[in-house]
Amino acid sequence: IKLKNKFTRIVSYKDKLFIFGYELPMIVQYDISNHKIIKYSLDENLCCKGKKSKTMFVGNCCIVDNRIYLLIKNSNIIFQYNFDEGDYILHYIDDGVDNGFATMTYDTGDIILSNYAGNEITWHLNNDSIEIGKIEVLDDITQGLAEIIITKNSRIYFGAMEQIICYKKNNTPDIIEKVEYCYPIYAFHSYAEAWKYGFIKYIKDKIYFQERGGELCILDIPTMKIQRAGIFYNDNL
Repeated sequence: IKLKNKFTRIVSYKDKLFIFGYELPMIVQYDISNHKIIKYSLDENLCCKGKKSKTMFVGNCCIVDNRIYLLIKNSNIIFQYNFDEGDYILHYIDDGVDNGFATMTYDTGDIILSNYAGNEITWHLNNDSIEIGKIEVLDDITQGLAEIIITKNSRIYFGAMEQIICYKKNNTPDIIEKVEYCYPIYAFHSYAEAWKYGFIKYIKDKIYFQERGGELCILDIPTMKIQRAGIFYNDNL
């Protein structure tokens, strides 16, 4: 069988690289020092509380100490993998929707999830409890978010298939404001009409993201202003 997307995520831990499968149900460990490769095969279907899903790792991941937490496609199962021991634990997060999660990020002891029903789910790792709130930033909540960025003073939300960037400040958590900027009308990338952002990276007090049109943009967090970096890629050239 010819696979198009064998792997979806690679992370480094100590002197090793860990590669997590998408269409291949496995984890590959690559030792940088001696070039040794170890493959950990996974069940094609993982089952937790009666929910069966193909083992396809998607979306964001969270690394906490020697553990990594990953999303499984179309599933409410969070996959926890221990880098040192090479074993895993499955966590079922009941959000009342049971249709999987769009994003996941870490915030001082909690994992923050968003689903495809306009909910923000806080999973408290210390006592395995959850809190569910609403995030009304999308016109169509079923499309989900691309990213939630948690900064010192705010939370910033990027739409996945909608060109929307919103934020709320910690001191006014009930007020959501929209970041205004002119999204380009050109669309060189074949997915430009769907996924609006190619990547989103948070570094210090700035967020760097690529529009699917090809241009690199910078969101300055203190001012919530966006400027273009002048780096542009047209894959038709």
